[in-house]
Amino acid sequence: MTSNSLAIYENFAQTKEIAQALSSSDLVPDHFKKKPANVLIALEFAHRNDISPFAAMQSLFVIHGRVGLTASMAISLARKHNVWKSLVYKVEGEGNTLAVTAIAKLHDDSEATATVSMKMANDAGWSKNAIYKSIPEQMLKYRAAVFLIRSHFPEVLFGMQTVEELRDVDAAQATQAKNVTPPQRKEEPIVVIDHELEEMKEKVIGLIDINIDEPIVKEKLLHKTRVAKNFADLESLCKFIVAASVPQKDTDPAPQQSET
Repeated sequence: MTSNSLAIYENFAQTKEIAQALSSSDLVPDHFKKKPANVLIALEFAHRNDISPFAAMQSLFVIHGRVGLTASMAISLARKHNVWKSLVYKVEGEGNTLAVTAIAKLHDDSEATATVSMKMANDAGWSKNAIYKSIPEQMLKYRAAVFLIRSHFPEVLFGMQTVEELRDVDAAQATQAKNVTPPQRKEEPIVVIDHELEEMKEKVIGLIDINIDEPIVKEKLLHKTRVAKNFADLESLCKFIVAASVPQKDTDPAPQQSET
């Protein structure tokens, strides 16, 4: 399923030169700029999964010292390695009753499923991550798909966590620490570091690509996303995109299915 990841070290001098060159590019994410050692790890990940180094660097992030890949990349890798015929989602409920089931149709025509709900997100503290307020359905889709992959196709992730999982855990732990630590001074505002902002931009761009068809509107939204300077601006864009993409409700209360 994967290439020999150690093969890139057979000609280490050449690989090191490639890593050095890529780290000097303005097109790579900030956490790879001028850090050839980090780029080397991304090259190993790219080689192991038979994807381009640029795609690997766009999907790998460091969250408080831990490396994670985006859920969208995890789903793409599962598709690339042909572990299922198709993947669809069943969406039920709304608000705190919202639940999403990822359903993979396998090559023997059986199905593998995984369900994640807002109740789970609330109980585990994931929903302390502000993005669950902006795009809860999309976040549950990511979580359900990754649960499915981790449970039924562990060879796709090789134990790696996703960026979404790491950020959700951090949000939950930050809330717990706040609850048990007596306040001694005025809390400083939360500062979103660059790689978190870039990761959020990737999600917004994905939403635009999926939900916005009008070329002029899409281009304006993509531009606003790329130049956004803070998390609040991106949240506003998410709300606009979600509102713009909501279809007129019909009278059929049956759960909907959408294919990724």
